[in-house]
Amino acid sequence: MLEAMTLYTLLLPSVWIFLAAYALWYFTSAKRYAPLTNGEVRALWEIHGRKAPCKARHWQKIVRKNKIVGFKCGCGYEHAQRRPVV
Repeated sequence: MLEAMTLYTLLLPSVWIFLAAYALWYFTSAKRYAPLTNGEVRALWEIHGRKAPCKARHWQKIVRKNKIVGFKCGCGYEHAQRRPVV
């Protein structure tokens, strides 16, 4: 009987700590794509061109589920707008 109680006193807090850690990880790292307008994508691309030594003149839209979520620059840089699930 004593062995069973010590098992529960060790196991139960461990399970709760694991569930709390998993919930924290899920809510901080799980993300989904956020839709952008054409103007926002173009502005982000222009900001990229100013901040990075990028001389590319072309960019492509990144589309997910028929919505624009980012761009791919001619230099190889990719930006996808993502936000947490919460």
